[in-house]
Amino acid sequence: MLTKNAYLLKKFGTAFKPISETIPNFVQCDAAILYDRRILTIYPNGEAGIFDRDGDLFWSGYFKYHDEAVCCLALEGKYFWCICPAENCAIRYSCQNMQIDLRIGGKDAQTFERPTHISVDDKGDIFVCSGGNKVRKISGENYLVSDYLAFDESIKMFYKYESYSIAVLSSGTYLIDNNEK
Repeated sequence: MLTKNAYLLKKFGTAFKPISETIPNFVQCDAAILYDRRILTIYPNGEAGIFDRDGDLFWSGYFKYHDEAVCCLALEGKYFWCICPAENCAIRYSCQNMQIDLRIGGKDAQTFERPTHISVDDKGDIFVCSGGNKVRKISGENYLVSDYLAFDESIKMFYKYESYSIAVLSSGTYLIDNNEK
């Protein structure tokens, strides 16, 4: 069993207490501890906040792309990735200035269809849940996009850790041995 404090420590780092007292719904947001120990939070509607090392909020606002909400959060060194479901794209931001660094896909492109989740693995590859039942992979080396996995049902989240993956489908959560896929 995971305690509330253990959950908050993992999500927000050592400044979890003031952060969890500041934000109204700490469960629904995604969070990442940035390279300089600031904590970035983002909600599904694009509302975001940046907290300093002590847990004090020093910026709040919205991440949007073409006036559409940007959501989800996947950390990649001094960058972080988000998705914009309405614009069918994945967006990489710089942690230093919170500006868009790279965009893959687009409203009229078939690269990602209404993406629902994004994650980065330990090798630097990026995985995007797309089109209801597909996981697409963005190569961390050259940013080429390819199909990675497909399911018979809707996929909500996907994480890859070394030789295993976790897939959250409409029917449940599954552990996948990547050597057997």
